[in-house]
Amino acid sequence: MNIDRFLQELQESPEGRQFLGVQRLNLFKEIHEIVFHGKGGYDFHTVYTLPIWLRHYIYSEIRKYYKEEAAAIEKSSGGQTISKTPKAPLVRKPDVALKPRK
Repeated sequence: MNIDRFLQELQESPEGRQFLGVQRLNLFKEIHEIVFHGKGGYDFHTVYTLPIWLRHYIYSEIRKYYKEEAAAIEKSSGGQTISKTPKAPLVRKPDVALKPRK
């Protein structure tokens, strides 16, 4: 079976379209992660046109960097969990009684 016929059959079957949709979604997720976490070092077009092996390598290196950073933050916090939502300050009611205006 040649590759063109295989791809055509894959695109025509419902399972094949679903598979290709998932693959495409994974591709765009990977590109987004590289562009977003690359902190301005990459643009969409550049990442999209990279060779696949290089894009996978960059993606894995960025993931590894952020996992190591999270582990270092966890270690430096002494095992304390870091809340992602800031705590609101306690606001007390003033002790002064307000007098009605005349």
